[in-house]
Amino acid sequence: MQLTNDVVFDDLWRRPDLNVRDRSLVTIVALAAMGDDDQLEFYLRRGLGTGLTRDQIVEAVTHLGFYAGWGKATQALTVISRSFQK
Repeated sequence: MQLTNDVVFDDLWRRPDLNVRDRSLVTIVALAAMGDDDQLEFYLRRGLGTGLTRDQIVEAVTHLGFYAGWGKATQALTVISRSFQK
């Protein structure tokens, strides 16, 4: 687990070609497309902390529906709604 955290958060997230906010958005949308609800909740909070707005997250996942399917997008929007209520 520590090795993964070191590589992901110390190396991957610090690469210069994407800022942390954009990496958060990409990660949220990828997790939503895969249906990875457990990881999605963590990265939603992280995304808000990196400057994403709730509206931007919802818009990105809604956009995703056309590419990954409405089922995945709807499932992710449910997780988003639940997370934002906490």
